[in-house]
Amino acid sequence: MPVKLNLPGRLIGNMVVAHFSFWTQESYLLKTDILEQYARLAGIENYRHTTTERLLIKQNIKKTYAHFYI
Repeated sequence: MPVKLNLPGRLIGNMVVAHFSFWTQESYLLKTDILEQYARLAGIENYRHTTTERLLIKQNIKKTYAHFYI
């Protein structure tokens, strides 16, 4: 995507970001506790996600960054 948009392919800051899944992996990964493990690494205890929350977040991200999708 950075090459297509002629933008740098990096971010500089104090945030760590991990790509959760590709569409072929998502249904399996949502059945695991990997998101809870990431939350623990970030210092968040007792994190739980629901599929509904995840879908709402995904929809909001797509709306917000729709201009980046080609």
